[in-house]
Amino acid sequence: MNITPFLARLISSSVNCGYSVYVSENKIRVKISNDESVIIEQSLQGELYCFISRHGVVSSFNKQMIYDYLFEYDEYGIRVYSDVKGFSKEGV
Repeated sequence: MNITPFLARLISSSVNCGYSVYVSENKIRVKISNDESVIIEQSLQGELYCFISRHGVVSSFNKQMIYDYLFEYDEYGIRVYSDVKGFSKEGV
């Protein structure tokens, strides 16, 4: 896996937030909770493919939204984006 500056920042920020990060030959897995993970796979050509696994359901995800999904919190310290489909806010 080619660790680009984007991936290095993502790994560092994830660890600093307390998420578990697993790196293998062509995959990075950021474990948010027991039921939720972000998976980033890198093709042989260097293309990144992002997925979110929630409650056993895996969905494709836009690379540009990864930081927002992982690191956006409201004023109460709750993650803002909690639902992959439409990004519904928790508690609304």
